[in-house]
Amino acid sequence: MNRMPSRRTFVLLVCVFLAVFFAIIFALSRTEESNFELSISPINSTISYDDKTKKVSKTARFNLPVGKTSITVSAKNFTTRIIEVTIEEGKPFTQYGVLLSPENEAGKKLLAKKNEAEWRDFVGQLEAINASNDLVKENPLFAYLPYQAGDYRIDYSVSSVEGALKYTVWITSSNDTAKQSALEWIKAVDSVQTYDIQYRTFADVPASAQASESWTPSGKDTSDPAIVEGEILN
Repeated sequence: MNRMPSRRTFVLLVCVFLAVFFAIIFALSRTEESNFELSISPINSTISYDDKTKKVSKTARFNLPVGKTSITVSAKNFTTRIIEVTIEEGKPFTQYGVLLSPENEAGKKLLAKKNEAEWRDFVGQLEAINASNDLVKENPLFAYLPYQAGDYRIDYSVSSVEGALKYTVWITSSNDTAKQSALEWIKAVDSVQTYDIQYRTFADVPASAQASESWTPSGKDTSDPAIVEGEILN
């Protein structure tokens, strides 16, 4: 005659089953835990990375390894972009925003829809934050600007030259001594990065610009006679 398992054996088997079950659930949750979030405009798009392809509706969350990963972002009637994402060790979560540009009238009409336009505003703000963070990483000095002390002030501007971004540091000073003090301050803040320096006097900055937080020039370049040709500082 077969003996039924004892109550103690039955309880032990149940405990073992539950332990294995929750261990599997925990392992799966750890595997699926996201460390990266990508929001994309237009709402429906496709991303590809590490030989993986995913359809995305607004936002995708997934795991990326520590270091740099290239992600291809595409959508019908929009130009394709490739972005490079850096995941830092110990940083719990990273967010990115990507705006795709319409390549034809169909793409433009899609963005004119209310839900697409509202979502694009959000993604645009997120992408601007990403760009600002990346800018400061590449140019540590910019995190301290604008800076003013005594007879000088330091700002920076960003312009596009033949499709490439150009970063310029502007020193506004009242005399040569103040200009030299500004240069020494820049070297003290960041002695590694190379910067394009442009000089001007306080008289070169309109009163309307001086009333604003940033004195970055509007519509000016180094061909403007009011601006003295600068130098590369490192």
